[in-house]
Amino acid sequence: AAPDNRLEKHDFIVAINGKTSQDSMLAEVKECKGTVTMKICRPMPWVVKMPRSGKPFGAGFGFQKDSCSMDIKNIVDGALKDHNARAAPDQQVQVWDIILKVNALETPQLMMEALKTLTEFELTFARPPKV
Repeated sequence: AAPDNRLEKHDFIVAINGKTSQDSMLAEVKECKGTVTMKICRPMPWVVKMPRSGKPFGAGFGFQKDSCSMDIKNIVDGALKDHNARAAPDQQVQVWDIILKVNALETPQLMMEALKTLTEFELTFARPPKV
Protein backbone atom coordinates (compact mmCIF):
# COMPACT_ATOMS: atom_id res chain seq x y z
CA ALA A 1 0.00 0.00 0.00
CA ALA A 2 1.04 3.58 -0.57
CA PRO A 3 2.46 5.16 2.62
CA ASP A 4 -0.67 7.32 3.14
CA ASN A 5 -2.86 4.21 2.89
CA ARG A 6 -1.08 2.11 5.51
CA LEU A 7 -2.67 1.49 8.88
CA GLU A 8 -0.99 3.33 11.71
CA LYS A 9 -1.06 2.92 15.46
CA HIS A 10 -4.31 4.39 16.85
CA ASP A 11 -6.17 4.39 13.51
CA PHE A 12 -9.86 3.53 13.79
CA ILE A 13 -11.34 0.96 11.41
CA VAL A 14 -14.88 2.28 10.95
CA ALA A 15 -16.11 0.00 8.14
CA ILE A 16 -15.14 -3.21 6.36
CA ASN A 17 -16.86 -3.88 3.04
CA GLY A 18 -19.56 -1.42 4.11
CA LYS A 19 -20.23 -3.11 7.47
CA THR A 20 -19.92 -0.77 10.45
CA SER A 21 -20.73 -2.70 13.64
CA GLN A 22 -17.86 -4.51 15.37
CA ASP A 23 -19.59 -7.88 15.05
CA SER A 24 -20.40 -7.46 11.36
CA MET A 25 -16.88 -6.19 10.55
CA LEU A 26 -15.33 -9.17 12.34
CA ALA A 27 -17.66 -11.57 10.51
CA GLU A 28 -16.79 -9.90 7.20
CA VAL A 29 -13.06 -10.46 7.77
CA LYS A 30 -13.54 -14.08 8.90
CA GLU A 31 -15.80 -14.97 5.95
CA CYS A 32 -14.02 -13.05 3.20
CA LYS A 33 -12.19 -15.18 0.63
CA GLY A 34 -10.66 -12.27 -1.32
CA THR A 35 -9.79 -8.70 -0.51
CA VAL A 36 -11.56 -6.38 1.87
CA THR A 37 -12.19 -2.66 1.61
CA MET A 38 -11.69 -0.79 4.86
CA LYS A 39 -12.71 2.71 5.80
CA ILE A 40 -10.16 4.17 8.22
CA CYS A 41 -10.39 7.26 10.38
CA ARG A 42 -7.09 8.70 11.54
CA PRO A 43 -7.56 10.56 14.85
CA MET A 44 -6.32 14.08 15.47
CA PRO A 45 -4.72 13.86 18.92
CA TRP A 46 -4.86 16.78 21.35
CA VAL A 47 -2.91 17.46 24.52
CA VAL A 48 -4.30 18.45 27.91
CA LYS A 49 -1.99 19.71 30.65
CA MET A 50 -3.46 19.57 34.13
CA PRO A 51 -2.44 19.41 37.80
CA ARG A 52 -3.69 16.76 40.19
CA SER A 53 -4.31 19.45 42.84
CA GLY A 54 -4.21 16.86 45.62
CA LYS A 55 -7.18 14.95 44.20
CA PRO A 56 -7.53 11.55 42.54
CA PHE A 57 -7.47 11.64 38.74
CA GLY A 58 -11.21 10.95 38.69
CA ALA A 59 -11.91 8.51 35.87
CA GLY A 60 -12.56 4.84 35.24
CA PHE A 61 -10.60 3.16 32.46
CA GLY A 62 -10.84 0.23 30.11
CA PHE A 63 -8.11 -1.41 28.07
CA GLN A 64 -7.06 -4.73 26.61
CA LYS A 65 -4.06 -6.63 27.99
CA ASP A 66 -1.78 -5.81 25.03
CA SER A 67 -3.34 -2.43 24.28
CA CYS A 68 -1.45 0.79 23.56
CA SER A 69 -4.18 3.11 24.89
CA MET A 70 -6.91 3.42 27.53
CA ASP A 71 -10.60 4.32 27.14
CA ILE A 72 -12.25 6.74 29.55
CA LYS A 73 -15.23 4.72 30.88
CA ASN A 74 -16.55 7.30 33.36
CA ILE A 75 -15.66 10.65 34.90
CA VAL A 76 -16.15 11.20 38.64
CA ASP A 77 -15.07 13.85 41.15
CA GLY A 78 -11.37 14.59 40.81
CA ALA A 79 -8.74 16.38 38.76
CA LEU A 80 -10.28 15.47 35.39
CA LYS A 81 -13.73 16.77 36.34
CA ASP A 82 -12.10 19.99 37.62
CA HIS A 83 -10.25 20.33 34.30
CA ASN A 84 -13.51 19.93 32.35
CA ALA A 85 -15.22 22.60 34.49
CA ARG A 86 -12.68 25.25 33.47
CA ALA A 87 -11.73 24.04 29.95
CA ALA A 88 -13.06 25.28 26.63
CA PRO A 89 -15.56 22.81 25.12
CA ASP A 90 -13.04 21.52 22.55
CA GLN A 91 -10.56 20.74 25.37
CA GLN A 92 -13.01 18.90 27.61
CA VAL A 93 -12.52 15.17 28.00
CA GLN A 94 -15.54 12.94 27.37
CA VAL A 95 -16.47 9.38 28.22
CA TRP A 96 -15.04 7.10 25.46
CA ASP A 97 -12.17 9.47 24.69
CA ILE A 98 -8.92 7.55 24.47
CA ILE A 99 -5.72 8.30 26.37
CA LEU A 100 -2.77 7.71 24.04
CA LYS A 101 -0.06 8.98 26.42
CA VAL A 102 0.43 10.16 29.97
CA ASN A 103 3.49 12.37 29.82
CA ALA A 104 5.77 10.20 27.62
CA LEU A 105 4.29 6.86 28.77
CA GLU A 106 2.38 4.79 26.21
CA THR A 107 1.37 1.50 27.86
CA PRO A 108 -1.78 1.25 29.99
CA GLN A 109 0.03 -0.23 32.98
CA LEU A 110 2.59 2.61 33.07
CA MET A 111 -0.08 5.24 32.34
CA MET A 112 -2.25 3.95 35.22
CA GLU A 113 0.68 4.10 37.63
CA ALA A 114 1.54 7.65 36.52
CA LEU A 115 -2.07 8.78 37.01
CA LYS A 116 -1.90 7.47 40.59
CA THR A 117 1.47 9.00 41.51
CA LEU A 118 2.31 12.11 39.46
CA THR A 119 1.21 15.58 40.52
CA GLU A 120 1.00 17.06 37.00
CA PHE A 121 -0.06 15.44 33.76
CA GLU A 122 0.44 16.02 30.07
CA LEU A 123 -2.19 13.76 28.54
CA THR A 124 -2.54 13.01 24.84
CA PHE A 125 -6.11 12.14 23.85
CA ALA A 126 -7.96 11.01 20.74
CA ARG A 127 -11.71 10.87 20.22
CA PRO A 128 -13.31 7.90 18.44
CA PRO A 129 -15.16 8.87 15.28
CA LYS A 130 -18.93 8.94 15.23
CA VAL A 131 -20.18 6.38 12.70
